[in-house]
Amino acid sequence: MDALRSPAAAFARDGYVVLPGVLDTATVARARGWCDAVLARWRAAHPDAGDTTNIAWLTEPRWWDDPAELAGFLDLIAGDDILDLLTEIGAPPLFNNTQYFPEPLAKSWPGVWHRDCQFLFPARDDAGEARIRASFGSAHVRYALVDEACLEVVPGSHLRPDTPAEAAVRWDETARTGAMPGAEMVAVAAGDVVLLHAWALHRGHYRTDEPRRTLDVIWQWGGKLDDFVPPPTCFTDAALQARLSPGARAAFARYVETYAADWDAGEHAWAEAAMA
Repeated sequence: MDALRSPAAAFARDGYVVLPGVLDTATVARARGWCDAVLARWRAAHPDAGDTTNIAWLTEPRWWDDPAELAGFLDLIAGDDILDLLTEIGAPPLFNNTQYFPEPLAKSWPGVWHRDCQFLFPARDDAGEARIRASFGSAHVRYALVDEACLEVVPGSHLRPDTPAEAAVRWDETARTGAMPGAEMVAVAAGDVVLLHAWALHRGHYRTDEPRRTLDVIWQWGGKLDDFVPPPTCFTDAALQARLSPGARAAFARYVETYAADWDAGEHAWAEAAMA
């Protein structure tokens, strides 16, 4: 009940909160249709990618035939209710990326425990992670498009460094897919949204016999991160932006204003290569 009364407070305390029934049945079906179509095109374009369980940059125009559908997708992921909640949590959020998680086709595997901030460093850097936690915030907005229980989180871990027991799991190559002290499995129904702090200890589970269709939208606070310039994808298309609702248009305008100079300088080349 606490999450329903005050999702921002629950998120601040636990590093995640489940928002039940955010999407109605028709919207779930529409969103899944869009995302599955992108997934099918991505797989066709990457026949050697193997049994992927995550694709990114769904906003890349080449995955969409109809600009109206892409505009509908952008309006969905930057809906007023979600943006209002993210603003209540911190400040007007800065868009970062989109991801889509399907179940594996051939092989089940447990995900590795991590905090997203670790991926900003080439090797373990506890001081760097502490600096990121103090300066920046980031949240995954995860839309469940099927009933699923694929996410594990350690509540409250976004507020602090690892305990010795947690560090032993996260940084040991032989232990990082094992049990984590204090972890909770997050079960959701189609249409629910999970707001997950990206700095929290978490992992996904990937099972061939358990359907998974998670649309994941990443937002951040605190400005842009050093050495991370996401790609422009569709966001420099003025005609597309004109189709959007006022709130979504303003949110993505912040994204363009933040990164336009970096895009002009080619600082997103790494992301372009990753999308190829």
